[in-house]
Amino acid sequence: MSYFDAFTANIFRTDARGRRVICPFGRKVYAVSPDDERRIKRVVTWFHAVMLVLVVVATIADMPTWPWLLLLVSLLVAAYLLLVAFLARTLLPLEVSLADLAPVTPSGALDQIARATGRRTLWTLTLLSSALTALGFWVRSWWGAAFFALGTMTFVVQLWRLRRP
Repeated sequence: MSYFDAFTANIFRTDARGRRVICPFGRKVYAVSPDDERRIKRVVTWFHAVMLVLVVVATIADMPTWPWLLLLVSLLVAAYLLLVAFLARTLLPLEVSLADLAPVTPSGALDQIARATGRRTLWTLTLLSSALTALGFWVRSWWGAAFFALGTMTFVVQLWRLRRP
């Protein structure tokens, strides 16, 4: 369980026949072998690690004025969509529609993310993010403080959801 496990917690699903599947753009359903699943998880985790470093560096540098922030977010979203399309190109499409899969509710997805991250990691992230929020206020980096405050709130919500059976 780690911070980056949460990014892949909701990518894969299981169809009615028990096969692991992925629906990268919500249209086609692809079969995923255990090797493909590990490869996709590894690449998506790597992408999110690089993205986190870019966002944190940009936030600390106080670079995210509105134009920079919009450009950075647009580039990261486009890069992620290209990455997903690249990863799906070798997968076997199935004659199954998204409607045939068991639905995932937003609260169920959040619970999966919280479980994948783990209680210890969430506590560590909450404390670290709180400290960085305070540091952001201290050095008057308002964007940095807002970014880390949002992170703190997200981690607290996930910790709260882990309390439930």
